[in-house]
Amino acid sequence: MTRTLLIVGASGRAAAASAVRAGWQPVVIDLFADEDTRAMGPVFQCPLEEYPHGFIALAERAPPGPWMYTGGLENYPEVVRAISRNRELFGVGPEVLKLVRDPFELSEFVPMPAMRRFREPIVPGSRWLRKLLRGAGGFGIDDLTSPLDEREYAQEFLDGDAHSALFLCSERWPAELIGVCSQLVGERWLNAPRFRYCGNIGPLPMEDGLAVELSSVGEVLRRMGVRGLAGIDFIRTRNGVRVLDVNPRYTASVELYERAFGVALIGHVVSEWFFGDPELKDRPRSTRICGKAILYAERTFAVPADHPWRGPDFADIPTLGSVIPAGQPVVTLFASADTEPECRERLMELARASAPR
Repeated sequence: MTRTLLIVGASGRAAAASAVRAGWQPVVIDLFADEDTRAMGPVFQCPLEEYPHGFIALAERAPPGPWMYTGGLENYPEVVRAISRNRELFGVGPEVLKLVRDPFELSEFVPMPAMRRFREPIVPGSRWLRKLLRGAGGFGIDDLTSPLDEREYAQEFLDGDAHSALFLCSERWPAELIGVCSQLVGERWLNAPRFRYCGNIGPLPMEDGLAVELSSVGEVLRRMGVRGLAGIDFIRTRNGVRVLDVNPRYTASVELYERAFGVALIGHVVSEWFFGDPELKDRPRSTRICGKAILYAERTFAVPADHPWRGPDFADIPTLGSVIPAGQPVVTLFASADTEPECRERLMELARASAPR
């Protein structure tokens, strides 16, 4: 008998596909209810104006079974607590979320850029970014050119390429570093707004020194109470890794590792909850580099019947006739290659060929 797993977040498609491969029946609550998500099982669409608290009532309508969350809900521990009252959570609970999602608390445990709270003085002579305390996916990030408000904080800008790392954190075992990807951020060829997350490429080769640094960060998160999959965004500086954010849930990069390694990582997360052992010690490795890129709308348009987003190179397929505002995600693109630059070029070619006309 197939077991039901409720998946809740801004987008549930990738996690739902992982659940299917792991032998679960996904039920998704998200903002988009895309065509390929609907093809995998029941989907409840939450109106954007009701996000995120509208998830609570929708979860009460879903079939019984455990649940997990994807991007965005890590910022709302009160929503996580409310949904968890009636079903088991395969993920990080609200108390740990409050700790690891507070950048000032987190900076006591892992190396991070300099930060300033609302109304704290800014050190002159440095470049600072404005960030939301409840930010995700690059929303709300900009250069700091005016005073902060109480929903924001300032983080010193560090020059360097953006990367993400993925861990599997277990109760019984040390945190396992699954891999590292480069991040696509604010790419003009994807029409992405400045600082907005728009994809990953990886897993990338790692020298031992970087692996040691990242593994120590993962172990700190595990000791703080993080369980299951967790990601970090980071910059590598001359002084070592600097963590920008912690994403204690199924992240956007997970499906690239699943494609590269041929595994369904949700199955290993479930194994941790049921058996206390994520069973990833002997997983296969891959030298293939996989990439995903999120194409954003350059202008507002309605999805036509003759749209080009069909086949294995596309996901998060919008519903026919739906109106996508300028600046919002349209579709996700996939490519693979032997090297990171080649994979990036293939994504760029695909973006050019499939951009809305």
